[in-house]
Amino acid sequence: MGSGVGAHVKEYLDKDDAEQEAHLKSLGVGVSSSVASHLGAFETTEAKATRQNRAAKVRTLFGNQETIRQAILVNEILSPPKSLR
Repeated sequence: MGSGVGAHVKEYLDKDDAEQEAHLKSLGVGVSSSVASHLGAFETTEAKATRQNRAAKVRTLFGNQETIRQAILVNEILSPPKSLR
């Protein structure tokens, strides 16, 4: 073996179990953050339930014709002027 390969094996593979376990856990964190930065964060079950709960509330609000009118009015007030859209 070349000296570079031997040094690598000695540094990363000749460790005791606790030290190697700690090293592998640290790799997982780096990989997870790298994947998240490239692909975006994944949605947990709790986040999905929260999103579905919000959607249910919005559906409830739009179940009444008066609340739909209010939503349209609020949207017009808070949106940029039509000439800038």
